[in-house]
Amino acid sequence: MMGTKRGLKLGAATIAVTAIGAVAPALAGTTYGSKVTLANSFPAFHGKVKSDGGGICIEDRRVRLYSQSAGQDELLGKARTKSSGKWKIVMEPSSGVYYAKVKKGGSASLGIKCKGDESKPVVID
Repeated sequence: MMGTKRGLKLGAATIAVTAIGAVAPALAGTTYGSKVTLANSFPAFHGKVKSDGGGICIEDRRVRLYSQSAGQDELLGKARTKSSGKWKIVMEPSSGVYYAKVKKGGSASLGIKCKGDESKPVVID
């Protein structure tokens, strides 16, 4: 009986590895677009990253918040997205033009790439 249980465990593990191995080549070299939003509502500053690439392109993405100026734009803060794609940077807003950027991401081991994006500017008076 002990041999049967072990055989079932090994069989299930082999099926799981085979399934992963079959999916990875199908996704290899796939690039997905990303969209980052910056909400124009309380609390400043928050938004969301969206992508057709699913969790790999949404969760734990690096988002940066910038203040737009005539000279060089100023980096105000950094955040990482939650599993839902939501992010926030807690700070007191002042008058100005702001935008967010999400960096490229993905999974090298699965061959999945997620494009970066820049939000539409938000004006705070």
